[in-house]
Amino acid sequence: MRPVSAPVRTAPIAPLADRMYRPPADDLVELRRQQAAFQETKRAISRDNAWMAVPALAPVAVVAGLEAAGALATRLAPEAIKRAPFQFTKQDPYLRVGDNYATRAGRRAHAELKRRVEDKLNWEPDADLPLNDGRVVRPDVRTPLRMRPKGDKPRPYQMELKPDTVTGRKAAAKAVKMYSSTGVKTRAIFYDPKKYR
Repeated sequence: MRPVSAPVRTAPIAPLADRMYRPPADDLVELRRQQAAFQETKRAISRDNAWMAVPALAPVAVVAGLEAAGALATRLAPEAIKRAPFQFTKQDPYLRVGDNYATRAGRRAHAELKRRVEDKLNWEPDADLPLNDGRVVRPDVRTPLRMRPKGDKPRPYQMELKPDTVTGRKAAAKAVKMYSSTGVKTRAIFYDPKKYR
């Protein structure tokens, strides 16, 4: 058998709060004062360096502004759709083919010439003129019969209206040559395209 040992007596254990280090009361007051001074210094530095946030936050502000503009446009879009479409007063862009501002100006100039010619006695706008090869052309103006110099028989004159541009002058020279092949004296007259826009 083993001998039974006597129970060992230990000192009672103090609570945890009593076992922790506690600075003296004066040190605790000083620590609180230092923490408050540190917080004040931190706030002062933040106020002094607040301007540095502007370059850092500018891209964010731009994106937010664009998103706000998009949201506003989306909200206003139904109102804009209900309104009448734009009515532009300036000229349309120049197109090389089809119905462009140059062709519209030509139609207006020819319409005005036709009105003026119709008001004159015995003048004909767009009169049919047969060519030697059987084709029929229509010069813009045909005058009444007129006496020619040197006692020749009376003949009409013709006029062809073209724009006063480089290409218009080339087209006029070609048209005058073609119309003159019929034996009727033809001359080109020009209009300023800017007046008929």
